[in-house]
Amino acid sequence: MKKANVLAIALVNAIGLATLGLGGSAGAISNCGSGHFCIWDGDNYTGGNAAALSVPVSSCRSIQTDPVFGYMDNITNSAANASGHTIYMFDSNNCSGAIGYSINDGQSIPSLGTFSNKMSSFMRADAYCNLHC
Repeated sequence: MKKANVLAIALVNAIGLATLGLGGSAGAISNCGSGHFCIWDGDNYTGGNAAALSVPVSSCRSIQTDPVFGYMDNITNSAANASGHTIYMFDSNNCSGAIGYSINDGQSIPSLGTFSNKMSSFMRADAYCNLHC
């Protein structure tokens, strides 16, 4: 069972990395894939780790506790948003605390600056406002 889980996670990670095309900023948005929020552990859409994440309609997605992409917790340095929605990023699990960074649909950010290596969760801005605004 453990071998099967490790193999499944490795396969998902490999597919995610191939989908993102870690070749730099030129294709950050086009390689992200419609409906996804993409993150990289390096600046300028580079690094050894990347993830193309689906965006929940009305809830928070915690990276820290994600069974597949948990390895991206607190190592994100660049991001691209092709989700169709503005995304709020948080440095706390469960989208708690202050909004650390906001990224609009169609936007790519080559360096999260002072928010680098801090993202633990994210949520659609409209879903956040339905709960907190």
